Amino acid sequence: MSRSVFLLGVALTLGLSLCLAPAASAGGFGVGFKAGLNFATVSGLEDDIDAAAKADFVGGAFGWLGLNPNLSLYGEVLYSRRSVKLTEMGEENTLKHNFLEIPAYLSYGFATAGIVKPRIYAGASASFETGCDVDLADGTATNCEDAFGGVGFNSALWAIIGGAAVDVHLGSFFVLGDVRYNYGLNNIVDMPDDDTKYQYFTAFVGIGFGLGS
Repeated sequence: MSRSVFLLGVALTLGLSLCLAPAASAGGFGVGFKAGLNFATVSGLEDDIDAAAKADFVGGAFGWLGLNPNLSLYGEVLYSRRSVKLTEMGEENTLKHNFLEIPAYLSYGFATAGIVKPRIYAGASASFETGCDVDLADGTATNCEDAFGGVGFNSALWAIIGGAAVDVHLGSFFVLGDVRYNYGLNNIVDMPDDDTKYQYFTAFVGIGFGLGS
């Protein structure tokens, strides 16, 4: 089984569990919204190309299903932009890559007496390309294939994710802060000898609403 098929299966299985099993939850379920910034860079580039992260928007909706008082299953649907400044021989171009991103992960919440609830989590994400452009050094912009000499980009990217969050519970809702690392697994460019992958941090703030217990 290929890595791509495996990760897609993980994402779909967790997503279906989130959608179909809320009534069975022992720890509650709910939905929310979050927004933040990606700080993406690219690994595996040629030695004469430097990559630097540029902050760009990410945001969307999430839902969770409590499996027990500490362990929960989360799923998200995000619009995710990744911008990377690429410098070669003093010339700076900015890659702007847009995705529909679907993370799914297990979250462990630490028991505390107050309203502040820290948690850690790990899982996988699938990202499906919705657009790709390059801001060129001369001030113009073009699509990625033209900018890189007709090279094709993979339309689906897979990653392992891990992070930590803090939820502040205020009655029937909570506000959150969330930081995660995204470790890309497959190549950005659709070429056999390519090894470029996204590696990046994401920071979120958000709000969640409990719908049941």
